[in-house]
Amino acid sequence: MKLYLTGEPCTQQRHCYFVEGETASFIMDCGYQRCYRGDELPHLLPEQIRAARYLFLSHSHENQSGALPYLLQDLNNKVTIFSS
Repeated sequence: MKLYLTGEPCTQQRHCYFVEGETASFIMDCGYQRCYRGDELPHLLPEQIRAARYLFLSHSHENQSGALPYLLQDLNNKVTIFSS
């Protein structure tokens, strides 16, 4: 299993983690960073987005879920979303 930090984990902005497993991969949170124009989305690679089977949202604050509409546009496969 591999863990990729694709957002800003040490700040309150753009939280996003991609976990790659042998049989399945998933994304944890997909935050939006309002203060940086042109760099407000998580730095997920297209291959990572396509590989994700699951999306887990820890909660609905913008820095954890604000990029969800943008991310869903890029998902060519079906993804199951879990949210608290």
